[in-house]
Amino acid sequence: MSEMFRFIMVGLVNSLLGYSFIFGFTYLLAFSPEKSNIFGYLLGIIVSYTLHKKISFMSSNKINKEFLKFIFIFIISFGINFCVLFFLLHHLKINSAISQIIAGFFYVFFSYFLNKIFVFNRPSLNL
Repeated sequence: MSEMFRFIMVGLVNSLLGYSFIFGFTYLLAFSPEKSNIFGYLLGIIVSYTLHKKISFMSSNKINKEFLKFIFIFIISFGINFCVLFFLLHHLKINSAISQIIAGFFYVFFSYFLNKIFVFNRPSLNL
């Protein structure tokens, strides 16, 4: 199984959890889409790190340093996600659920590549 496939599978599981929280906050607790998005992603970050470390990238790096890098990449990816969400909701006037899903695609794209390069990178072997 390729690394990208594992990343997507872990992402799907984590997304189901995150979107459950996001939509629960939005539709059950009547939070704004923006506030729901923030809480959903905050709850999903620890699950995401753990699953990506163990399953996607099979990393054996020290957790403390790696987790700080993961948080940094999360902030960048989430910032992109949130800007896309805000633009879709307030400028294009797209439905909240559809906007969350579109913004989520941007998050996945940037998150994968930035995590692969900066967080879970493996030192190359010099032969």
